[in-house]
Amino acid sequence: DVTDEESVKTVFARIFEEYEKLDILCNNAGIIYKDLVQDLNLVSRLEYEMQPLHKEPVRLSRPLYGWENQRGTINNEGPYALLLGDKVYLAYSGGGACDPTYAVGYLVADQAEDLLKADNWYKEPAAVLHRGSVEGIEGPGHNSFFRDEKGDLMIAYHAQEREQYHQRCAAFHRVYINEQGMPLLHLPQ
Repeated sequence: DVTDEESVKTVFARIFEEYEKLDILCNNAGIIYKDLVQDLNLVSRLEYEMQPLHKEPVRLSRPLYGWENQRGTINNEGPYALLLGDKVYLAYSGGGACDPTYAVGYLVADQAEDLLKADNWYKEPAAVLHRGSVEGIEGPGHNSFFRDEKGDLMIAYHAQEREQYHQRCAAFHRVYINEQGMPLLHLPQ
């Protein structure tokens, strides 16, 4: 409950106890903010303050590939980070935001690397979830990941149903991991 100060303190304490830091990714054309919360040790202190940014934002991505620049829409938006193994998979949307060309791409980095260095990220050149990835679905984007009751990794996103073009729908399906540990978002036909 973000309206309860004690709940917020508890969440921050758990984050810093387990991870020792907090990186914040903002949906601002692929810019990542780090260190928004500085010197926060709730184990020894009950009081905390939100400190201002101590570093400039870093642009991680801009639309460079053809699939990201469709129908007059030039964007990289809606980032969602997935931590798998030693990698960070930053899924983002690009392409025509309101048509079938909308798709999801990946930026990938090693978790151990400095995520504020754009050179530490690799951008997959092709969309990883697109109009041909799932039967009956076009224009998938703005995704997130979760685990179902069996522990299987799932992806949730919005898309358009092919039969009812321009009718946006919510969709989700299982994510499979390949031999290299990469999450695969397309479903084999």
